[in-house]
Amino acid sequence: MKEQQLPSSSDSFITAANALQPFTSEENEWLKRAFLPRQVKAGDLLVEQGERSSHLFFLVDCYCRKYHVDTTGDEVTSEFNLPGMVCGDYYGFYNQQQAFESLQAITDGNVMAIKYQDLQDLYNRSFNMNVLGRKLLEQACLSREVWLKKIVPLPGIDKYNWFVSEFPEVNRVAQLKHIASFLGLTPETLSRIRRKLIS
Repeated sequence: MKEQQLPSSSDSFITAANALQPFTSEENEWLKRAFLPRQVKAGDLLVEQGERSSHLFFLVDCYCRKYHVDTTGDEVTSEFNLPGMVCGDYYGFYNQQQAFESLQAITDGNVMAIKYQDLQDLYNRSFNMNVLGRKLLEQACLSREVWLKKIVPLPGIDKYNWFVSEFPEVNRVAQLKHIASFLGLTPETLSRIRRKLIS
């Protein structure tokens, strides 16, 4: 029997990109040359707060979290990123300045990385590339709005129930302290909520 060949990281990215915005075969080749594959390990920093943000990332099969260190030295998780998403520190990347937040892999896996100038070149070459960029930024804005407007005002147990419903895989792979930070809870409070729901 012939062994089934799994899609490469590049193929996975092309499939995901075309699902958002159809591209010509020539445009797909441009995408393949601009987005470069990279393997990451859990704990790796793809972007570091305070350092220049030089890349955006498409997550092929790994999970990431976005966070910043506050004035008391605590890490505050503001976002979880799932396979199939594009992520990065948008302020630092688009302004080519220091990143406001860090981006950290929370599982091993593969990503596709693109440099700022390579992205600008794609925008200059193709209208379809501009449409893809707009759609990806819209997704990022909606994700942040949900965090600010929907999650923050809820009681703790409702926050966690929402999180488990929306992000079951993240709930499985992320550390409790990172989930607690994302939900605006202490790890101790989240532990009590979990125990209450299990009992």
